Amino acid sequence: MTRQIHTLILFWLFIGTLTNGCDIFAGGQTKAVGTPPSRYHRPQTQLENAGFELGQTYWKDIASEMIGARVSADSAEAYEGQRALKIDLTNAQRLSRDGAFLLASPWLTLSAGGNFSFSIYIKCNQRQVKAVLRVFNATSNEGMRSGTQPIKPVTREFLCNERWNRVVVEGQLPAAEKDNYRFAVKLTVPAVYWLDKVELWHNGQSRILAPHIEASLQPLSTSNLLFKAPGVAPALLRVVNHTQRQRRLHFVAHQTAVLNRFERTLDAQITLAPTAAEVKRMEFEAPFAGIYHIAWQVLDEESTVMQSGMLRLAARNPGLPKATGGKPVWGMHRNGNNLEFTLPILRDAGIHFLRNVANLHWNLVEPKPDQWQWPDSLLGYLRSQGFTVLGKLAFTPDWAVDPSRAKGWPIQNKMPLSISSYRQYVRNVVSHYAQQIDHWEIWNEPNLPRYLDGTPQDYAALLAAATAEIKAVQPQAQVAGYALAKFFDPSTLDFIQAVINSQPALRPEAASFHPYKNVAPEAAGLAEKINQFRSLFKERQGYEPELWLTELGYQGQDSVNTAIALYLPLRERLLNELTQAAYLVRSACLSKMAGVKYFFVYALDSERINRGPDIYGLLDESWVASPKPALLAYVTLATLLGDAKFEKRLDVGNPEIYLLQYQRHDGKSVDILWTSKGEKHVTLSKPPWSSSEKYDLFGNRLNRSADSMTTAGPLPIYFVY
Repeated sequence: MTRQIHTLILFWLFIGTLTNGCDIFAGGQTKAVGTPPSRYHRPQTQLENAGFELGQTYWKDIASEMIGARVSADSAEAYEGQRALKIDLTNAQRLSRDGAFLLASPWLTLSAGGNFSFSIYIKCNQRQVKAVLRVFNATSNEGMRSGTQPIKPVTREFLCNERWNRVVVEGQLPAAEKDNYRFAVKLTVPAVYWLDKVELWHNGQSRILAPHIEASLQPLSTSNLLFKAPGVAPALLRVVNHTQRQRRLHFVAHQTAVLNRFERTLDAQITLAPTAAEVKRMEFEAPFAGIYHIAWQVLDEESTVMQSGMLRLAARNPGLPKATGGKPVWGMHRNGNNLEFTLPILRDAGIHFLRNVANLHWNLVEPKPDQWQWPDSLLGYLRSQGFTVLGKLAFTPDWAVDPSRAKGWPIQNKMPLSISSYRQYVRNVVSHYAQQIDHWEIWNEPNLPRYLDGTPQDYAALLAAATAEIKAVQPQAQVAGYALAKFFDPSTLDFIQAVINSQPALRPEAASFHPYKNVAPEAAGLAEKINQFRSLFKERQGYEPELWLTELGYQGQDSVNTAIALYLPLRERLLNELTQAAYLVRSACLSKMAGVKYFFVYALDSERINRGPDIYGLLDESWVASPKPALLAYVTLATLLGDAKFEKRLDVGNPEIYLLQYQRHDGKSVDILWTSKGEKHVTLSKPPWSSSEKYDLFGNRLNRSADSMTTAGPLPIYFVY
């Protein structure tokens, strides 16, 4: 994929480890999940740097396809060790307003602030190229919930040249809530850079680890992260010897399946010459659809573990009776990462509706008056691939805000100084993309001050203005208002009522909402609340809008976000992998039962690594794109249901048992069975279930039972007939 994305890319500069030797992140793989891993309790405090011999194995190669950059290990150039890290930004697009490329470390927990020294060796292919070393504290309104301090960076600007040069920034660490810090290098494009020998000292103690042996296990390519079952996934084991003697190493990998029973152990002997490296091809079997965890270790001659990690692979069933015909109803909220891997998966599963993938926010498309920046290439590519985009119209640039209110962060949540300027923005965006986008959502969560620092009456004015402009330019367009947060909070109904009172004649085609609650959807009363939501409009305005659920997700345990360690209440309510997957599917089914037309999952990409505990994603970590069970479960749901219409809930004599019946566009019926509590036996009459095709949560074909008794549990089962 060669399409480019206008965005600021953040990715790991270093590989973080814990002081007790337990890996937080090794070679691009994450730790096993299912129970809360130790990293929740011990935020990382050290960085790993050994001359960058592993190159792309350790370094997240998201830059390659997304922005035209290239990250690799260069054996021809090194200040120390065998290789330097080469960052080629020759063909990179501008990623931010100042045209820079930011490489950042994970958050490090450096207690009590103190003195620091952060240095790198760097060279460039040009003379006098500007770059910056930066140290960020971890205090922000959104990231650490403080609301009192901005992120305050310590910086040193310098000029790169064609010779190696050591650059240092040192001093006192800025105050940071929870003592979290991030270290970064900001590089100007276009240019080619080489980095080597990173050093970090804190209160006189080095925070850099230099392991004798480095190792990494990664899939051959991102296309192998979700492959067809039964099949074999190739992976590459890379091992580097940093010592001056020959090493005889032992590699062991133990593979297990998340849902079905499957175990397999692979091992290999590796002999490395002094300061040498080796790459070995490993193959892992996937006999059925599912998520596979591969825990691996590299041991030395004394059986001491030198490196370890976790590789996660996913396999899908290509033989599912895929729904055909109809229109896209299943959606995904996502950012611009990993498109080359994720778009084919979504397209094949029928998840064709995308939210947030190409932001049309006012502050992005018109950063200065009458200076428009259109993501045409990305939107054109998405359309050519069969995707539908939900256009979100929101967020005021600083130049369009009343100067007396243009203070603080984030400025994009302020009301425009003039509604007419907002109308002009809407008119220009809709005119520009009228042939590509015909579904629009007005603002995002305006009932939260973090997204709209205004009143319900202010939002009503924005919604009325945007609707009028859209209809004038594109009469056939579908417009969704509200985009509500805090869906289960009674104050939300007050917000809706205030909007209606302010603009009683305003009737957008749809009302959108975000019903987050990290408990079982049945216990939350999701379907009942949606029905109450619809009834409000019927009672107060005499019409029933379409219902668009444009964000819903569940917080899972498998996070590499070190900020999670700081939120004890959050840790206690995180869901395990299978529960996250089950809740997502059950919420989608109940939402369709309650009349929701479009259903969007938040989010495909996982937690935002530079912020607080935003850990809803269906990919384990956004730069690696390792699929969680929830992604495979959602893919299975969308493949089997398509745009199926809800028919009825069948009565099986127990309110805790859900048996929902859907009719697909192609004429097939799909029944979905689960329980809200525990396992229960269900007696189903022989036709049609006895003759139906039966599938589990991940799309594996289940054996037909000779009798009419079925065991139902919290993981949904599909009957297709």
